[in-house]
Amino acid sequence: MLHQYLSLMPDYSQAKQPSVSYTPLRLEDYDISPTHGFLPSEPPLKRLSDPYYAPWEEIMDRFNQYLLAHHIRRLVRKVSIILVRD
Repeated sequence: MLHQYLSLMPDYSQAKQPSVSYTPLRLEDYDISPTHGFLPSEPPLKRLSDPYYAPWEEIMDRFNQYLLAHHIRRLVRKVSIILVRD
């Protein structure tokens, strides 16, 4: 049955492929690093060092654990809102 179906399909294996010409893109023209992609060359901070952010950093240290235990919302509600500083 499958063989009969496949025999009805056109054979594209011998079809002439269209000629395509293109100019290769340079990653640098788009500010893309060949080693880091769109990310900066220096890795981001793992933790903010200012004690002002410590309560939030402590939550983030165990984020997955709190999330899976359904405690994240309760903990976030207890922490002060971070105000943006200049």
